[in-house]
Amino acid sequence: MTAPRRLGSAIVALTLLTAAVVASPGAAGAQGKGASLLEQGQVPAWLKYNRPAQYKTVSEEIRVPMRDGVLMRCSKLGPAGSDGRPLAGKQPVVVTDFFAYRLLQYATTGLPEPLAERGYVTLTCSPRGSGGTPGAWRPFQKQESQDNYDLIEWAAAQPWSTGKIGEVGISYGGISTYKAVSMHPPHLAAAVPIVAFSNAYREIVYPGGAAGTALRWWPVATGVTAQADQPGAAAMSLPDYLGMGEQWRAHPTEDAYWKPWSIDGKAIGSSTVPILGIGGWADLFPDGMVRNYLAAKAHSHLLMLPGAHLNFLPGDPDWPVVAHAMLSWFDQYLMKLSDVPQPGARITSWQQPHYSGHWTELPDWPTRTRRLAWTGPWGPDTTELYPLAVNPYDNGCGCVEHGAYNSADLPQNDQRLQDTERVRWDIGPVDHDTVLVGTPVMHLTAALPAPDGNIVVRLEDLAPGGASYVITTGWLRASHRLSQEHPTALEPNRPYDFTIPMWPTDWNIKTGHFLRLTVSSGDLQMIEPIGQSNSMIMVYAGKFGSTIDLPFEG
Repeated sequence: MTAPRRLGSAIVALTLLTAAVVASPGAAGAQGKGASLLEQGQVPAWLKYNRPAQYKTVSEEIRVPMRDGVLMRCSKLGPAGSDGRPLAGKQPVVVTDFFAYRLLQYATTGLPEPLAERGYVTLTCSPRGSGGTPGAWRPFQKQESQDNYDLIEWAAAQPWSTGKIGEVGISYGGISTYKAVSMHPPHLAAAVPIVAFSNAYREIVYPGGAAGTALRWWPVATGVTAQADQPGAAAMSLPDYLGMGEQWRAHPTEDAYWKPWSIDGKAIGSSTVPILGIGGWADLFPDGMVRNYLAAKAHSHLLMLPGAHLNFLPGDPDWPVVAHAMLSWFDQYLMKLSDVPQPGARITSWQQPHYSGHWTELPDWPTRTRRLAWTGPWGPDTTELYPLAVNPYDNGCGCVEHGAYNSADLPQNDQRLQDTERVRWDIGPVDHDTVLVGTPVMHLTAALPAPDGNIVVRLEDLAPGGASYVITTGWLRASHRLSQEHPTALEPNRPYDFTIPMWPTDWNIKTGHFLRLTVSSGDLQMIEPIGQSNSMIMVYAGKFGSTIDLPFEG
């Protein structure tokens, strides 16, 4: 490939898995998995905020009436005095994890009890068709969001409520939290959505138009965990769970079916509810969390950790970061406490790699990029072609499932072997630490051997010793190059220009490391394999060839 050039500054709770893949970290100087992010480097003060538990808790099973008379099943957990009786007076209320996994609501997320011990009343409720609430399960549809609205307004009117309501949730619960904000309930005063998508079609079900492999099991798993855990509960409609995968298959383009499976950016942007979004760089939804922040940035802050879904559950060393951030947000906007430290910037991010990174703060999400042209040994005035043998079973992750537990700098994710079968371009080595923060975009010129196929581009951090770890990835089904709604077949062996956005990142390329760009035709942990193995894709470089927009800091 081209000679090196030097650069200057340039939805669910996945606990259904029996075990997370946890291995020893790789890179020299890396921190062990047992080290919390609160123990490393200069930690922003607001992430260390905590106050001791003050109360015992008391629980009660209740039914909350919806506007059409349906009674939603909820667990109410609130503060209690030393005698075990509910605390007198009015308290702020937080809706916690408004999602369908009834059997997991208390066992996994750990949100209600710490809040109740600190003076909040929490409501953990089951949407229609789940957990004992009558009706048919229709996730993220208008009815579910309308019910969430009714729940918030009902809570505000209760004699034990101050009328200030917050909402927090993880994954499905985080998506529900954004959906609640988009409904503009008058008494919603603060929101903390955690690891939520912005657009389910583009992020997980059909990333770049390619059929996704992540979370294909989700509807069935939800059906199992949504079952009511008390005698005499209303029956659920299991065929709705089992048939959802078929519905997804029946809508391979971004048609009207997918509209409810998105966060309404205009609606959350026109709200005034203070939002603290919490996401993970190795999660399924870093792109969604950044997009949701941008849609409502006038009243939003964003906290990005390095991990994935399983890192946002109690027991993980990084869980206290989430707990402290959530408490500081609600103490500020619901309790109105005066001594709560504020975020130092709109965005607080753990700059990767995971095990050798540090905290950083950004005034806003960076949008400036620098375009680099992919040139070969003959220079920028010569068009050069690089053959890529189609391998639909290529993979960029050694994890059980991308987004469950997946840190790029774990040894099993070293890409040096896979890279030998990819077209690759190495840039560097960098002469000082060089930060990529933003959203890279690949402009690939290539000719495919068939009317359609998958294209996968990866940015990697290449160490002097040869280890290479994925920084971020972009996917595209070639026929979707112009529209996700109206695919257009290709003429085989004719060159086309493909614009491939990658997921956002915040990554420090250390002095002496290279930035590697690779092109392949598969990513088994994220998209389904298609294409004839060993047929050839031709990648164009040099004159009239491929370029990439890189978001270098500074």
